[in-house]
Amino acid sequence: MNLVNLIRDQLTGGVADQLGSIIGEDATKTRAALGAAVPAILSGLTSVGSTPAGASKVKSALDQFSSPSTGDLGSLLGGDTGVLIQKGIGLLTSLLGENSLGTIIAAISKFSGIGGGSAKSLLALALPLIMSAISGKAKGLDANGLMGLLSSQKSNIAAAIPAGFTMPALPSAPPLKISMPDTSAPGLPSWLVPALVLGALALLAYFFWPAARPIEPDAPSDVATVSSGYTKVFNSLTEILGGVKDETTAVVAIPKLEEQKLTLDHLKPMLDKIPVAARGPINAIISSGRTKLKELTDPLLALPIVGEKLKPLIDQIMAALNV
Repeated sequence: MNLVNLIRDQLTGGVADQLGSIIGEDATKTRAALGAAVPAILSGLTSVGSTPAGASKVKSALDQFSSPSTGDLGSLLGGDTGVLIQKGIGLLTSLLGENSLGTIIAAISKFSGIGGGSAKSLLALALPLIMSAISGKAKGLDANGLMGLLSSQKSNIAAAIPAGFTMPALPSAPPLKISMPDTSAPGLPSWLVPALVLGALALLAYFFWPAARPIEPDAPSDVATVSSGYTKVFNSLTEILGGVKDETTAVVAIPKLEEQKLTLDHLKPMLDKIPVAARGPINAIISSGRTKLKELTDPLLALPIVGEKLKPLIDQIMAALNV
């Protein structure tokens, strides 16, 4: 019995094309992402289910996928995919943990060429099919039996890893790679200019005012990295939210907003490691960014349907900026 093959058999035909259309990626890249996503998720679940407590957690989640209809991806994609994505992401985060999920997303995105938000949505959409396949073979098994079932699939999972894809090492989190924004590029939001000026002044004070310097010798580079990280997030959020006009564009924006929320979640522990006295550049950027972000989101939240779809995620983003 090979769980990978069972799942792949249901991803034939136009399913990849349909998934690609939903996440906004071409079919070729979507197929490549799916080829990596199936063994990656199974590997993550096998890792979680390698202990009695973890196996019980997986077994509890499988109960939600016990009916045959939950494994019919085609029929599921005909419903509200936005809701399906939200539920899938929630369950994946609960099972794998935010860091491990982020590692898998980054690896699939790098391998297939699709965006991180698209990879996250694809994982959420494929999850019902994967869990249903496991559920069908785990009927009547207790936690120990499920541990044995998942363990027996390790060789099948290893054989299914596509060439060129590096299976992420779980549960460690992926390194966050953030590039400095190009302030000379056209389209830089005008509200960021004063924030960057304030940040630059604070950074100069940081280097030349001894009292502001932390003990750690590598902290200056951390300040610069985190500052550029938040700047890039605000740039992206401005572009994403500016493209929301109706329900359709709101649904398209959701995975992109989730990607920025994931970046904020990675930035927070980096910020926490920087002494309070050295956070001037970062605080200036966050303060200006939050103000402008609220100006962008308030009108969107007032729109019927659009506001309902975006509010939970916008609330999470604003909460992540309360630093």
